[in-house]
Amino acid sequence: MGFNLNLAPVVDVNVNPANPIIGKLGRSFSADPQTVEAYAKVFVEAHRAKGVLTALKHFPGHGSSTKDSHKGMADVSKTWSDKELLPYKNLIASGDVDMVMSAHVINDKLSFSTEIPSSLSRATLTGLLRDNMPFKGVVISDDMQMQAITDNISFEDSVLRAVRAGNDILIFANDKHPDPLVPEKVAACPKKRARTRKCSSGYSLPVVSDGEGRTTIWAFAGGAATASIAAGLAEQGLSSSASTISRFPFGLATWNRLRKHSEKLSGVS
Repeated sequence: MGFNLNLAPVVDVNVNPANPIIGKLGRSFSADPQTVEAYAKVFVEAHRAKGVLTALKHFPGHGSSTKDSHKGMADVSKTWSDKELLPYKNLIASGDVDMVMSAHVINDKLSFSTEIPSSLSRATLTGLLRDNMPFKGVVISDDMQMQAITDNISFEDSVLRAVRAGNDILIFANDKHPDPLVPEKVAACPKKRARTRKCSSGYSLPVVSDGEGRTTIWAFAGGAATASIAAGLAEQGLSSSASTISRFPFGLATWNRLRKHSEKLSGVS
């Protein structure tokens, strides 16, 4: 299998050079939003030239945080500023965004809540990103098993909140404590809003509706179940070719977004 998606580039503005997960690790292109935009644009265009989609992250900005959201909740409410949205706004306007990854950071300037992270905030993902900016592509969550989520929100609540917020795809890295039953657990979420697609490997590929015509699927990576799940994905039509990415059984809204981007790449060798 080849690659058709790279979960990059990081377009976080380097507001806090001592940031333990962005600045300190050299993950930000620059403290200047225009420089971040310029580098990200080249990054995206180079990937598209090889038939690979990209995902800008971590929306609406993780560059000013003082904590690592992998290890717990990070609150950027007092450190975040509008300039952190500029790379997203300008790259969306120029057509250089395939996907946007939502961040597990609290930003009450945008979510109007001191408890709900941006990745679970409808005000942030639907109100700001989709309706205001406006972004018509795919929204993908950061890993839903990061401690910013698992330490503060129940599994069921996080799944439903993420769907209702506007995420099209939820990521479960399933790496620290591999659990082959994660798909089944997602499908067992409350209110019977989930339905599953079974493959011969025995794993379910869950799909959840938010009740408004939008549908979300789950991506899995790492852990003991990877091979079987990957086989199940291939079985249902997901290959490494950008031209066939649209065959995977996404919900209609997500399918249309992916098709739009895959068609741009389908003629690229």
